Amino acid sequence: MNKEEYIAWGEAHNMKVNMDVIDRILKRLEVTDGHCPCVPPDQWTDDHICPCKFCEEDVAKNGRCHCNLFLKK
Repeated sequence: MNKEEYIAWGEAHNMKVNMDVIDRILKRLEVTDGHCPCVPPDQWTDDHICPCKFCEEDVAKNGRCHCNLFLKK
């Protein structure tokens, strides 16, 4: 996904994108083939494709996802 798609996904899920880190995260996602850059490669599953399965729960619980890309509105 590109920046605009991440922003739209966040909006659709009642979150906002952290504009301070999005460019850095997007560059890392290119290297990790879309897997969350905060998860070690030996632990990657389809659940870790960004936005990951845990994103919405993390934002609701902590105000942000694990890698700080998505934030609570």
